[in-house]
Order: sequence, then structure tokens, then C-alpha cells
Amino acid sequence: MGLKRNQHTKATAERGDDTAAATGSDDGTEHLEELPSEPTERLSWTRVAAAVGIVAIVGGGIAYGARELQATDPILDTSWSVPYIDVTLTPTYQFQNPQSNPARDIALAFVVADPDDACTPSWGGAYTLDQAAADLELDRRITQLRAAGGEIMVSFGGQANEELAYACTDQADLQAAYRSVVERYDLRAIDLDIENADLADAASIERRALAIAAVQEERAAAEEQLDVWITLPVTTGGLTADGIELVTKTLEGGVVLT
Repeated sequence: MGLKRNQHTKATAERGDDTAAATGSDDGTEHLEELPSEPTERLSWTRVAAAVGIVAIVGGGIAYGARELQATDPILDTSWSVPYIDVTLTPTYQFQNPQSNPARDIALAFVVADPDDACTPSWGGAYTLDQAAADLELDRRITQLRAAGGEIMVSFGGQANEELAYACTDQADLQAAYRSVVERYDLRAIDLDIENADLADAASIERRALAIAAVQEERAAAEEQLDVWITLPVTTGGLTADGIELVTKTLEGGVVLT
């Protein structure tokens, strides 16, 4: 007994590169219908060419930019940081000894105004420069550090005592005080660690800037380098308003900051 088909059934057969659909009808007759062998939407070669052109332009721009960056930008120095060493610390820290101090570059701290003579530099208010050489052997130890390939910078100010420009109000004497420290230790870099009331004192900021700028000019005339750093308090948002104003006034006073 035969079964009657109520719906058409389809089967596909491949004939070489062509595909045909076989459709069965109720009378058992099968009809072949040609199916398209390619998608009805063809890829536009114009669009392909345009896309390739865009990629080439973008890639070329990146390559050109990279070449320009390499050719014109200066090579950045490697990062550099220095530990602070309190010269007046007891017992004396042997910073010149590689076994005690692995850092080769250090900041000796802090040069401040002598309590008995505001325009005389001292180490922590406890030693004049000559006393530090005699009692702490500071000059000899600096020489040893340099002989081993190290270098020093000197930090002026700090949290305790009074920074020279805050205490010394005579401009010529202040300049001479900074100069004496720079020349004694043959410094190529100094740090100005400004804190407390000094931070917002306009008069001392102006005096300091003029004195340091003059010493920088003297060193430049002697073909010697003198880099100047500034160390300032910060908040989670960066420099305070007083700190920004201090930097601005220092630059306006002629100091070249590092």
C-alpha cells in the first residue's frame, strides 16, 4: 500500500560544481531545480581596494610617526634618585663605605642658618663647615665617596632649624653663604627643601631665588654645572598652592630648575 505525501520533500545532490534540489510531489514525480552556486551578494573589489588603501595610509602614518619620534626626540636620561643622609646623625653614618651604603649618589642634609650667625651656613645648626670637616671628617669622606665613583648633592633647609634665606636678610651675604657651600664641596647639584613658614614667606622666596640664580650664573661662567632641585610638601592632589607659588617665584627670579 502506497503512502500519500501531503507536503513537498527536498533533497540535495551535488553534481560537480552545481547543486540541485530534488522536489518530490504527490504523484511521485521529482523535479530538479537549479540552486545558485554563488552568494547573491558579491564582494565589491572597489570596497576591498578602498579598505586596503585606508590600512596602508594608517600604517604608513604610524611608521612615519615612529621614525619621527626616534629621529627628533632627545633620549631621556635614566631615572635617578638619591637617599638623604643626615650629616649630624649619631653615630656617624659612613656613607663613603660601600658596605654601609650601597647607593653611590647621595644627598647630604641639611645645611641651615647658624643659630648664632644667620648668614653663616651650618650643618643642622650644630657644625660650621670647618667644624664638620674636623669633627666629622666630612670633607675626607666626600673625597673617598667620589674616588669610589659616587657623587653628592647638598640639601638646604629641611623640617628643623631655619633655611638660610629665611634667616639671612642681607642679599649679598646670603649669596656668599650659598656660594661658600657650593664651592667648598664642588657641587654640581643642590636641593632646596623648603618647609614650614618658609614655604609661604614671599620675602625669603625672593631672596633665595636671586641668590641661587646668581650662584648658578657664576658657575656657568666658570663652565661648571649647578643643577637645582626643589623639595616641597604635597597632598594627595599634588603640590599645595603655596608650593606652586614658590616654584613660580623661583623661576621668575631666574633660577634654572632641574
